[in-house]
Amino acid sequence: MNFKIRLYYLAAILTFISLSHSSAQISSTLGWFEINFNQGCTPLEVSVKTTISEDQVPLFQFFGRDDPNPVAWKDTFDSLTNTYTSPGIYMVYLTVQNDPQRQDSLQVTVLQSEIPVFELKDCEGNGMLVQIQDTFYDSYIIDYGDGTVVTVVSDEPDPIHTYPDSQTYNVTLTGRLVNAPNNCGSFSQSYTPQPVIFPPFISNVNIDSLNQINLSFNLPQNVNYRLEISQDNDQLFQFFKDLNMSETMLTIPDFSPDMRKYCFRISALNPCGGQRVFSNVVCTISLNLLLSNNEINLSWQNVEVGTETEYRVSRNTISDFITLPSGTLSFDDRQVICKTEYCYTVTTLYSDGAESLSQSRCGEAFSTDVPPVIENLAVDILADGVKLDWEVTSEMVESYVKQYSTGNKLLARDTSEFSTSFLITDLKLYPQTCYTHSYLDICGNTSPETGKICSIFLQTGSNPGGAVFLQWSAFSGLKDSIGDYTVLKFDQNDVLLESTPLGQAFQYTDEVDGTNDQIVKYIIEATPVNNKFQPVHSNKVETARQPLLIFPGAFTPNGDGLNDFYKPEYLFIKSYSLEIYNRWGELLFSTHDIDRGWDGTFKGEMVPPDSYTFISNTEDFRGLKISRSGILVLLNN
Repeated sequence: MNFKIRLYYLAAILTFISLSHSSAQISSTLGWFEINFNQGCTPLEVSVKTTISEDQVPLFQFFGRDDPNPVAWKDTFDSLTNTYTSPGIYMVYLTVQNDPQRQDSLQVTVLQSEIPVFELKDCEGNGMLVQIQDTFYDSYIIDYGDGTVVTVVSDEPDPIHTYPDSQTYNVTLTGRLVNAPNNCGSFSQSYTPQPVIFPPFISNVNIDSLNQINLSFNLPQNVNYRLEISQDNDQLFQFFKDLNMSETMLTIPDFSPDMRKYCFRISALNPCGGQRVFSNVVCTISLNLLLSNNEINLSWQNVEVGTETEYRVSRNTISDFITLPSGTLSFDDRQVICKTEYCYTVTTLYSDGAESLSQSRCGEAFSTDVPPVIENLAVDILADGVKLDWEVTSEMVESYVKQYSTGNKLLARDTSEFSTSFLITDLKLYPQTCYTHSYLDICGNTSPETGKICSIFLQTGSNPGGAVFLQWSAFSGLKDSIGDYTVLKFDQNDVLLESTPLGQAFQYTDEVDGTNDQIVKYIIEATPVNNKFQPVHSNKVETARQPLLIFPGAFTPNGDGLNDFYKPEYLFIKSYSLEIYNRWGELLFSTHDIDRGWDGTFKGEMVPPDSYTFISNTEDFRGLKISRSGILVLLNN
């Protein structure tokens, strides 16, 4: 209903309240007729009667009636009735047909029925207070549901009622107007009396990212509550805010929980005048974070009220990273990885199940520790350069390799993000190279450089008899050293001819064992004790043995099996020609097969013993051309 109309209705009620009361008829303005009710709620039925006799023809006219025509009064009527179904202010008029000067009236106020608003509040000892929050009606009828019915005038103190037990009752409140029938709005609520007032419970206090304090709580129904607060270590609580019993959460902005410590409790008020009942006390907890080398230091401030059981530290997604006993106010987290962000909260756990959460604090861990030097660095000579392998750790980000000649001249520097770096080397110019290695770890710290680690350096030499002497340097780049050195021998086409294990020897002599192996190549292969590393190799050395070509001065082709053919003694001859002439220059014999000798015949006949001339042109496997000529003697003995 419109507020102004409602005030008008109430003013009209007060105007006529002094003229009559609800138990008697209400007289009209001049007293010529009476009405049973001059106000009420819809639908309102009113009845009128008059003492003017029927022969004078009294006429009643009800404004607001469907039929506005006057209705004649008869002496036989007990009353004349009219029902108002819509709220409003209506006039009832009386006129006398035979005496037009006689006119009288009375006003009727009709209100829309309103449901009264009220709450039921607990008192100790099964007591209950009906807290009427409605001011629409003049008075209210309370039916407590246990046989007790009382009427309460508006603006009077709320009544207190005590039940005999704790059964559930139906409490009904009905609005009542003066000089009106009892047909206005009513409403019922079920109610179970309580022997005591149950305390509220604060379940959670937390500080969010905006430094706001958020409270979660449970409030039993039918009680008035207020939030109280104390600061720092002061146990004197002060009023902060009234709470609605339908509330379960409350956010308190504009506080500084990182600067001050706060404790909260909720008091349940006894509306019947008894003692208040208090909730548990829960206090804020403020967290500080400090970064130091390889650890994150946490400390917190809290007002301990004696019911704390422990503190639970959460880290990132781990809600129960560590739990600490009450009274502990710090924790050093050493299980951190540098350049990783960690976020922490600390939760106070109370014996009644309540929790208080600090704000979240985050920081990135760091380390200034110098990483250890690499202990295993393998240097392997390949056909196209040098390959380096080193130990890999999960902390390695970048590796730095320096390359030196054997004369300690810095040749190159390489940076690699992974475990292996390839450094192409001019092996002809630098048959041996040395390296140092350092690396950057994930924390941004650089390891010390290794000492210079050099590749295996192989040197060779040969003697006139064709033997090859090998000598090489030991490899020292691996922590567990080398288990075995092996000589790999190749032909001039790089086909492996043989492999000779030598244990820990650093020299070897290869004797002549073939007529075609003039050009041979050697590599020293070192097998590490640590099987995580592949064998490493020296530089490849190519050696050319000296060719051998010796022609005899005489031969005896007499068929005794000794020196029957004229042919040379040789080694490492690839191509060959031999021509033999007599003293008159006649060609007696020629061949390109070095193993085919002259048997002393010409055209099937043995030539006579004499001196003859030979001419030979040969080439060894290196392409070296060799020419021989001289006198040979054919003997017949």
